[in-house]
Amino acid sequence: MNIASSSRSDSTLTSSSRPLAVVFGLASAIVVIVFDIIIKQYITIILLNARGPIEVTQFFNLVLGFNRGVSFGLLSSESAWAPWALSAAAVLIAAWLAFRLLKTVRIVEATGLGLIIGGAIANAVDRLADGAVTDYLDFHVGDLHWPAFNLADAAIVCGVAIFAFFMTLANKPSLP
Repeated sequence: MNIASSSRSDSTLTSSSRPLAVVFGLASAIVVIVFDIIIKQYITIILLNARGPIEVTQFFNLVLGFNRGVSFGLLSSESAWAPWALSAAAVLIAAWLAFRLLKTVRIVEATGLGLIIGGAIANAVDRLADGAVTDYLDFHVGDLHWPAFNLADAAIVCGVAIFAFFMTLANKPSLP
């Protein structure tokens, strides 16, 4: 039996589980948006007052970075229209994922979609407000640093991993 099948009929699963799955997905998105916006504001104030990075551990710092592009600074631009174009693309993708979220009946799938939607919207709000996305998490080994990122980025990565894992299991043929 795989994740896609259930002891209940598909019609029972669909009619009884969809509202709960949608609630989980929307709640995940809202939590990511709210916490990301609050944390970015708080961290910005702390790091501006500190006048530089804050070493938390030997492998983790809080830093203040502004990404004018997408992941890892790709498509970075100083153009006045770039934040609007990148935010519009993020909102369109989030809308498409929200449409898919409304059709799902599985809580795990909905949660993954909600994390992606929340991260995309939170970064779009930040980009429109500041012209760039605020990054503050800096993991490193010695002098080798992973590109700084934020809560919204982490939510997107976790959401994609959850969604991909779910889709892989859901599409796996049943064992005899």
